[in-house]
Amino acid sequence: MGTYVARRIVHPSCCERLGAEQAVFVNRSGDRRAPSVSVRGVEVKTNQVAWIGSGRYADYLKDPEDDILAKLTCQALATAWGYRPAGKKWWVSSLGLCMVDEKK
Repeated sequence: MGTYVARRIVHPSCCERLGAEQAVFVNRSGDRRAPSVSVRGVEVKTNQVAWIGSGRYADYLKDPEDDILAKLTCQALATAWGYRPAGKKWWVSSLGLCMVDEKK
């Protein structure tokens, strides 16, 4: 992966005081019926992007589920961390990743 440098959105001293090594940023875009989520981890000391990933629906959903953003965020993180190949459509994990608690 190439070297990316993130713009500072959070003051670095906040992360350093907490002892954080990375800050995680999540962005949502797209229509409610075809949302997209992207994530990136930024090294606090160097401000370099350590990992990136995204999850999206290619087609419009007639009636999106309430937990759609949680599921897409998990898909994006799974891609960023190497649990899911990039560019693949919806992914089902035998490890139970990206499962949303159905209890209400």
